Amino acid sequence: MSLPMLLMTIPAFVGVLLYNLRRWIWIQVTLVCGTMLLLFMLVQQAPVDQLVVLAGRDMYFRSSWEILGRAFVLVPSDRSLLTFIFISVFLFAVSGAVVSVTTLFYPVVLSLVSIIMAIMFVHPFIYAALFIQIAAVACVFMIADNVYSRVTGALRYLSFASIGVPFILMAGWQLEMYQVRPDDNLLLLQASWMLGVGVLILLAVVPFHSWIPIVARSSPPIVAAFVIAVIQAVMFFFLIDMLVQFDWLRNNMQFFLALRISGMLMIVTGGVFVFAQRNFGGLMGYSALIDWGCTLVALGLRLPNSVEIAAMIICTRVIALIVWGIGAGTIFNNNNSTWDVRLHIRRNPFATVSMIVGGLSLAAMPLTAGFPSRWALLQMLAGIYPNYAIVLLVAGLCAWMGYIRVIAETVDLTGIIDGDMYRTTSESRGTIGLSVFVVLSLIIFGLVPQWLYPKAASMFEHIAMILV
Repeated sequence: MSLPMLLMTIPAFVGVLLYNLRRWIWIQVTLVCGTMLLLFMLVQQAPVDQLVVLAGRDMYFRSSWEILGRAFVLVPSDRSLLTFIFISVFLFAVSGAVVSVTTLFYPVVLSLVSIIMAIMFVHPFIYAALFIQIAAVACVFMIADNVYSRVTGALRYLSFASIGVPFILMAGWQLEMYQVRPDDNLLLLQASWMLGVGVLILLAVVPFHSWIPIVARSSPPIVAAFVIAVIQAVMFFFLIDMLVQFDWLRNNMQFFLALRISGMLMIVTGGVFVFAQRNFGGLMGYSALIDWGCTLVALGLRLPNSVEIAAMIICTRVIALIVWGIGAGTIFNNNNSTWDVRLHIRRNPFATVSMIVGGLSLAAMPLTAGFPSRWALLQMLAGIYPNYAIVLLVAGLCAWMGYIRVIAETVDLTGIIDGDMYRTTSESRGTIGLSVFVVLSLIIFGLVPQWLYPKAASMFEHIAMILV
């Protein structure tokens, strides 16, 4: 039996089942969580390319699956990345049960899990472009539906993904020509730049970033958080896979320079626009843009420690966006007027605290999970590129000031501090318990980052060892 085939078909099959059960939210949540636990156990425990006895029968899990002349291969370095994906989907599935999500959220999420594994497994890499395009199309059905009917963000995301995919296809074409003419190094140079441009577009580098704040403002918060945190992380994993696979790309210093410049553009743009936002959705979108810029800058430094910092940023971003999504999903609930939002804030103080703490963690406020990795990156930049460190520090301050201003305009801080809002809350016990748990988790990881750092660093240890 092929392990990649088993991993890819299980979520696809359950996703079809969930489509017919989309009226029963808790059944969907149970099936999604159960599927993620099963996949997690298979990735962690299934022996690859070994003969084992299971239930009295001999079983042999192959590491590859060939179909239509193409191979889907599971390599050891994929285990940690898949573990990150499965845990993230599990947490988002639980969070989506207590807030407002689109009708097709759970069926699409499971289909995306299959597509994500196809992107990671397929060889040669050029065929990953097909699955990236399919994933972008699937995300449209998750971002917008008959309730959240504003499709501007979804269509813009699809448009930019469609712009980036052809560059990856052209890079594959250049590499095929290089196999015919191995002495022509110009083909490798062209392939590296085409691949770089395509991946950077998919990673929402300026000026292809505008879909992030639009999705953050007009889509269900937990869905927007999932796309920005998990789907964009998969695009980053695709970039990491390319660096591991091709030494000519890994040894191209100009490529890493482009990563650093692209990351700084995202940081500068996010810092400029985050200060002018008047709602929590816009704040989250531009704060996430700054955070993703930090991830590219960390990878662009081409140092083993910086790669580990990038992994830490990705993990803490997922946690922060889940916390933000739980709070924002409870408060906004497709409310458009400022009065409705303020009314829901007064009636949902625990969700309000969750939204604020999650947003501040994304902006790397001290005592939250997002701060240690941002501080480590600042210290590293101060010794190598002090100008970069100054820009990053100013952008972070702009995000903090933006949150302070919006909080002062929309939140009754006096009521939160003295406890009046907590005594008159309309939240359910489940929502209160989940909000308290995720907020405490975010603060604990900020105070004790060493609990999370080794696990995050293990995701990219395969590339950290070769960046010397």
